[in-house]
Amino acid sequence: MTKEKGGQIWNRNKLMGILNLKKMFHNDSSHRQIFNRHIDQCFLALLFVVVIILFRVGMLQSTDVYQNQCKNLKQNHLREVWKIPVRGQIYDRNGTPLATSVKVQTVAMDPFAVRMLSEKRRVQVFKKLEDILGVSVGDLQELSSRKSTLIPIKRGISPESTAIILKEGKKGFMPGIEVVYEQIRFYPWNIYTKAILGCVRGSKDLLDNYIFDNCLKENTHLPIRKINRIFPWYRYSEISGATPQRGIGGVEEIFDRWLSGAEERCICHLDLNVKLRREFSEIIEKGRGPCSLILTLDIDLQRFIADLIRRKVMEKEALLGMAVVMDAFDGEILAGYSVSQENSQLIDDDWHLFTARFEPGSLLKPLIMHCAFKCNGITQNDRFDCNSPFKIAGQSYSDEHKYEAHLSPREIIAFSSGSGMAQVVSKIMLREKDNFPAHFYRFLREWGIGENIRLQHTAVSKSNLPPVSNWSQITPYQMAIGYELQLSPFHLLSLYAAFVNGGKRVTPLLVKKIVDKKGMIKKEFNQENHLRKCFDMNEDAPIYDYLKDVVSMPNGTGKRAAIKGLEIAGKTGTARRLVNKKYSRKSHNSSFVGILPCKDNFLVIGVFFQDIKKGSDYGGLACAPVFREIGEHIMETLPSRL
Repeated sequence: MTKEKGGQIWNRNKLMGILNLKKMFHNDSSHRQIFNRHIDQCFLALLFVVVIILFRVGMLQSTDVYQNQCKNLKQNHLREVWKIPVRGQIYDRNGTPLATSVKVQTVAMDPFAVRMLSEKRRVQVFKKLEDILGVSVGDLQELSSRKSTLIPIKRGISPESTAIILKEGKKGFMPGIEVVYEQIRFYPWNIYTKAILGCVRGSKDLLDNYIFDNCLKENTHLPIRKINRIFPWYRYSEISGATPQRGIGGVEEIFDRWLSGAEERCICHLDLNVKLRREFSEIIEKGRGPCSLILTLDIDLQRFIADLIRRKVMEKEALLGMAVVMDAFDGEILAGYSVSQENSQLIDDDWHLFTARFEPGSLLKPLIMHCAFKCNGITQNDRFDCNSPFKIAGQSYSDEHKYEAHLSPREIIAFSSGSGMAQVVSKIMLREKDNFPAHFYRFLREWGIGENIRLQHTAVSKSNLPPVSNWSQITPYQMAIGYELQLSPFHLLSLYAAFVNGGKRVTPLLVKKIVDKKGMIKKEFNQENHLRKCFDMNEDAPIYDYLKDVVSMPNGTGKRAAIKGLEIAGKTGTARRLVNKKYSRKSHNSSFVGILPCKDNFLVIGVFFQDIKKGSDYGGLACAPVFREIGEHIMETLPSRL
């Protein structure tokens, strides 16, 4: 059967073939679509994986940035703060404060921040400060022009003024103006105790060392702005009292660890206004409370001696004046003062008391006489012709005075005969022969000559004793009259104390004890570990009597040191000074060391002057009267406190 359609005749078979072909074509297209759909799905899956990976990488990178930003933000809102303890006090033996610290509030200016303001705004801030503090606008303008991180404007402001400035600062009306807490050290007896106590200063070096150890070791090119952000208290180094204080010289320096304690360091959070919130602080390092010192000084006696020496130095036009009072048994220094003069001006901050070293002159004669008795070179009944010069190795030893008879050892000491001492040394040398230099040197060393004396707060200048190998033929004779060796005032007082304390060498003490805030003794100083035996008392008996004769005899060189009702012992000394490597006939070291009995105790008092230009410069005329004034003052005021 056929059909016509559009001019074409289709039979059944042909039609079925076409239908089968279409069906076959239709089946191939479906497979391709499925395949394409699978490809699309795989591509989409791959694309999704890639997107996820990229998103994850981006998230990781953004997380690091975020963490760094958080870290920086956290650093910007954290501050390391030092809580500085108030420095410990220093007292005299009777509890009178010699050095004390107080906390005050200081208004400070950041010049850089102030200069960033407009001229009109700056003047407004300065006028407000002028009304509150009383500081003129011109002075504030001058301070703002300085190149410093922080400058104090006024210290010790009242709480009312502080409250006003803080209130204005919170409102943002006073940019660049801060209130800083600092401590100030006061010395009520400044000119009397300056050389002994020293002073304190803000320790910028301490801050620099801390910053270097914690920051600059890793990054040596860290800018100052970064340092100020990490260590904001570094800005306070311009204000000494706002930083940890350290002692400079004297007791303040040697006992600085006890007096200053240790600072407490903590991390504090800042609020949105960049203000410290101490309630959220975290302690990094705990502090240690400061201690106080109790000295052996008596400030009343110290003040009397200081005024006396200052007056005498001016009257006598001396180059230097010194006086020391020491307990003969404990070695405690009750007073010590020195002052020098230059161009008719007194120099108060004078360390000569601890650094001076000079040839003692006749002060050494009692020791040499003791040596003569100890080695049986002479007896108390020997007599010496002191009217004629005694010559040895081209050197002549003679006295200015003439005597009615030959002198005994007692009179040689009382009249301070140089010729007599040379003859005494000659007799010892005849007895000892070649062994004399070594024995004589060992004897002087037993008395501490040639050794160092260390007070708790400073090392006293070492006495100068040349070795035997450097001795000339006349060296023993020169030493017998106090030349060719040098001693400090503390060496001499220690030597003379041995004449009354049983032959013991004491070490001078300036600090009695260290106590904490509760008054508990942390450390106490005494002589137990310092006493050294020089000689037996029975060997010394005649020498102490000889020293009494120096003052009690009518012709004794120390008669002007006599105090009515007391047995004063002592010795005068006068020695030519070395000027341009030659002994001068016009410049002398004048001295007197005396022993003052006081109740059951003895005080050793030394008075020393150098290069007196007006009046006599003999020790008996210049120094002995000063000793008497000091002794009379002590007997009137101090016995009840000793």
